[in-house]
Amino acid sequence: MTNTQVVANTFLYHAFQENISVTPMKLQKLIYFFFREYAKATDEKLFSEQFETWQYGPVLPSIYYEFQSFGAKKIDKFARDAMGNVKILSLNNIDLKQSFDKIWRKYKFFPGTELSNITHRKGTAWYKAHQKGSITLDYEDIKNDNEY
Repeated sequence: MTNTQVVANTFLYHAFQENISVTPMKLQKLIYFFFREYAKATDEKLFSEQFETWQYGPVLPSIYYEFQSFGAKKIDKFARDAMGNVKILSLNNIDLKQSFDKIWRKYKFFPGTELSNITHRKGTAWYKAHQKGSITLDYEDIKNDNEY
């Protein structure tokens, strides 16, 4: 299992390399789709933190608080660990690489609001959790979400 900041930094690394704008909302949804894709491929959780059922879709609180200062603006810095280091995922594992590449290629140009709308569709893990009034999304519901 990995750290959510490392996953966030991996998306940001690619965004900075390709000069693609990533806002905090967009980053949350990219991480969510990656988590879902990896779970489908491996039946394993990418990280242990649970997604919460927030107004605009699935949210990882750790990522929210890390990047909240950007508001709706483009993120222009990496998350740093306690020692001030920036870490990104090593995409040597084939399932990890395929899952990441699929999500990045498919969604990198989508705005955060559109990605949020996708997570709100009827039958999604967020929709089910929201309907039940649950604070967190169920892992099995995430894993069984349909392809968007």
